[in-house]
Amino acid sequence: MYDIKKTFTIQWVGPFKNIEDMKGYLRDNSTCNKSLFNFYYFSGNKTGSGHSTSKIYSYFGIHKKADGIEKRLNNCHSHYRDFVQNKNLKIWIGAFGNAKDQNEVYQKSWTQARER
Repeated sequence: MYDIKKTFTIQWVGPFKNIEDMKGYLRDNSTCNKSLFNFYYFSGNKTGSGHSTSKIYSYFGIHKKADGIEKRLNNCHSHYRDFVQNKNLKIWIGAFGNAKDQNEVYQKSWTQARER
């Protein structure tokens, strides 16, 4: 068995209700460097036969380039197209966390903001 030698924190932003909301966040001048976002996660109901309308499905992806996550996660994304645009759709984007931000005060403020 291998030992875990390193751990990394991913800081998530969201949930966004659709791609346009996510793009609006990325266009905002107060948003940090947009090329830092390399991870995306979305959940919601899926379309098509064989998918329960009451079940929540999810998908996690990684964007390996630093050219903006919206180049990968957009309305043409093959997995995103399988999801229904309704109140259950939630999109999160993530970036590697900065070690200096990993403290109890930061964690409390982030948790409180997420609960709002």
